[in-house]
Amino acid sequence: MRSKVAQGIDPVAERKQERIEIPTLRKAAELVHGEHEKAWKNGKHQNQWIATLKTYAFPSLRSSGQRDRGAADP
Repeated sequence: MRSKVAQGIDPVAERKQERIEIPTLRKAAELVHGEHEKAWKNGKHQNQWIATLKTYAFPSLRSSGQRDRGAADP
């Protein structure tokens, strides 16, 4: 730890960085949808993107035995 401090690295900030949660595919998709939803003028388009993921992608991941994967998962 002292060697990190001597190198100018903040060990507390480094530990916090390690704890940052990587969202699942479902959570990330919901966040992106929420951010972009208002940019889509047509009401159909507002729901079409997330509905497609809910219908095809999310169930497919569960049925294949895979969990929702975060960005760091292989």
